[in-house]
Amino acid sequence: MDKNNTDELTPLMRQYQEIKKEYPETILLFRLGDFYEMFGEDAVVAAPLLNLILTRRQNVAMCGVPYHSVDNYIARLIQANKKVAICEQTEKPGPGKKLLQRSVQRLITPGTAVEESLLATKTNNYLAAIYPTKNDGLEMAYLDVNTGKITIASGNSDEILQLINIFNIREVLTTEKLKEKISSKNKNRLVNSYPADFFSLANFGPDLSAILEEPAADFFNSLRPESPRQKCLAGLINYLQQTYKTGLPKIFQISVFQNNNYLYLDESAVSNLELTENIVTRQPENCLLEVIDLTLSPMGGRLLRNWLLKPLASSQPILARQQQVRFWAENDIIRQNMRRKITSFPDIERILNRIFLRLAGPREVGKIRPVLSEISEIKKYLGQITDNWLIPPENLIYWKNNLEELPQLQEYLARALNEELPPLRRDGGIIRSGFDHELDEYRRLTSEVQSVFAEIEKREKERTGINNLRIGYNSVFGYYLEVTRSNIARVPTDYIRKQTLTNCERFITPELKELEEKITLAQQKIGEREEYLFEQVIKEILKYHSQLKKNSETLAELDCFLTLAEVGRQNNWSLPEISEEDILEIKEGRHPVVEKNQSNFVPNNTYLDSDKNQIIILTGPNMAGKSTYLRQVALITILAQMGSMVPAASAKIGLVDKIFTRIGASDNLSQGESTFMIEMRETSKILHQATGRSLLILDEIGRGTSTYDGISLAQATLE
Repeated sequence: MDKNNTDELTPLMRQYQEIKKEYPETILLFRLGDFYEMFGEDAVVAAPLLNLILTRRQNVAMCGVPYHSVDNYIARLIQANKKVAICEQTEKPGPGKKLLQRSVQRLITPGTAVEESLLATKTNNYLAAIYPTKNDGLEMAYLDVNTGKITIASGNSDEILQLINIFNIREVLTTEKLKEKISSKNKNRLVNSYPADFFSLANFGPDLSAILEEPAADFFNSLRPESPRQKCLAGLINYLQQTYKTGLPKIFQISVFQNNNYLYLDESAVSNLELTENIVTRQPENCLLEVIDLTLSPMGGRLLRNWLLKPLASSQPILARQQQVRFWAENDIIRQNMRRKITSFPDIERILNRIFLRLAGPREVGKIRPVLSEISEIKKYLGQITDNWLIPPENLIYWKNNLEELPQLQEYLARALNEELPPLRRDGGIIRSGFDHELDEYRRLTSEVQSVFAEIEKREKERTGINNLRIGYNSVFGYYLEVTRSNIARVPTDYIRKQTLTNCERFITPELKELEEKITLAQQKIGEREEYLFEQVIKEILKYHSQLKKNSETLAELDCFLTLAEVGRQNNWSLPEISEEDILEIKEGRHPVVEKNQSNFVPNNTYLDSDKNQIIILTGPNMAGKSTYLRQVALITILAQMGSMVPAASAKIGLVDKIFTRIGASDNLSQGESTFMIEMRETSKILHQATGRSLLILDEIGRGTSTYDGISLAQATLE
């Protein structure tokens, strides 16, 4: 499409180009009737991604998708790391209207997607902003828009790039200077570059309170103005303002990622140990997360994944988690009953966020209603149990006190919303009869007019003698009287012919048009009133957003503890002893993933300390299980430090600060790096970063060179 030669374009294409100028780096979905069309370069890029046929009209490339299935196509574009702008018709077709007004109503990007169809249920969806610091370091703030939580991390470029991959950050905002460096290490994610002033709030329009809740605002204001940390946050906030058209999302919490609070796992360890995906298929199968994730709520699934990727590094929080896991593991009946109650919970976190953004339809808003009754049921059940104990367990009292009932909201929603709710606002039928007198009056008028239509049909049949005469309706002519061709001679002279079809003719009368105007006005009033009342329902829900969010977080945490106890009981795992000593002792340890797929797994013992047993050198034939044994030691350590039970008869785990792995052979010939070079570089990194409390897993070190040289390298590394 020649952008400079706009005089030759049709009015529609000129309108398209004006809108496209505002969104140059997006795929613009342009609504035309029942289709979303893509033109020019957008069509050329999108057609192969969406498996569409590319056509041309007036020498302009184009392709399109039906409006009713657009969500599936948007999901595929987002998966391909494309931004998508959805341009809607903002006025209805009518007589004399040749070119309808249009505007972009939603901009969707990989890191800001909130629609359920675009998100993995049990995985956070992160957007990150990265800004350089004075000492060649990087500051990163990453946000899950759907939970309203920002985490800030500091480090050198390697450490920050590792975090991007470990947490699978979908989209990155950074400076123009840093883009190439970050893009070269992150081929499979969207990296956007902006000038320096983008990372400032000097031009931010709304008040910060429109996006930052009080705790997050306090943190932001405590930062040194224009510091790299504040610039990262400013970049995120500016990007959110650009992206959301219906309202800004809320940020509830900003926290700092403290490395010394967590067991350090680099990207190689996460991949080689197959924590969240299989190293061969790159799918979430035959991995540790698949084994332990028996969570029943979406919020619980996301929290468990975070616990796995961030095991704890100090004994007190680990022991606190163990106390919860032990209680639920020892009380099977209570655990099973609680798990059954949690099964029905929807994704409260994400629903609340979509309500804030006014993107939740009536059916989704209605999911809040059963949540409130289920929370009441859980509190009632916990109360009944604690009454049966002479001294109620602290664990039960904790959960009972942390879940908050909301009877006023529960009663309000029961009065306001119908039992069966439509997916979209425009579908109507949202508000329950009896809730609003004005709406009830409009509905009564509509019902009365409908009964008048039935009386007119009966009267006209008697008057004309045409027994098969009927009153019909379509969106073009409105209400009409339909007469078959065999009865045309009986049509009265006051009937006005409106349409001729093959087997019948359609007529209108002044009386019919007058009634149509009344019912159209009443239906319009019903739509307007329901829209207003639905907005009041949303505002009422948002009055309780902090309590609902707290309930969501409490249920997620409870789900995780119930899950860890359930996994341990199902697989005959044991609760390890956590020690401050430099010791790692495992009796009859098993690989949690391999034993799931093999019934005859042979358990193994492990003993390491900082004195005479610092190293285990494992030899044996191929397929003997050496790599399995190495991995299982690391996996048992990770499970222990996330507070879980472990696949062993018993275990004593001295706290580990870092886990490093050097497993498998690979090369990067395109960058001039052989298997041997990569192996040596990774081994060097491990030796420089490891401490006296680190666990190192080295599999076949020196395999990338000759046997003699490999043995020499292995010996030198050990020494």
